[in-house]
Amino acid sequence: LTGDHTLQMGASFSHVLQTYKDPASMPNFTKPPTHDPLMGFEYGRKERKSLVTEEEMIAAGLTSKERDYCAPVLIAWRKCKAERTVFYPLFCLHFRHAYLECQTKDQIMRMKEYERELRLMQRERAVATAE
Repeated sequence: LTGDHTLQMGASFSHVLQTYKDPASMPNFTKPPTHDPLMGFEYGRKERKSLVTEEEMIAAGLTSKERDYCAPVLIAWRKCKAERTVFYPLFCLHFRHAYLECQTKDQIMRMKEYERELRLMQRERAVATAE
């Protein structure tokens, strides 16, 4: 604990505690960001687009939780597993690795977006209290 009795970044309980104490101070991670996604990016940002359509994901048999930016890699992995049957661990390991790496990068991207939203909310509150 620090002097102001808040938990530091990295503690999983931090979000729950801060949200309980002051719900308006924490971003809602189930909703899209409230601030301009291009704010602070002088030359803009590359937009994230899924390489497969919703119909292709449904046709591939992906569940709603699997329909994300990593869906093309997951589809390729499942296709390889279906083609190689018993020997898929030998031939499809690189697809599995690519899928897990994609999931990790996506999680990091979402955490960065959450932290950015949190910092922008804190900045807004600091400006509002200073005035």
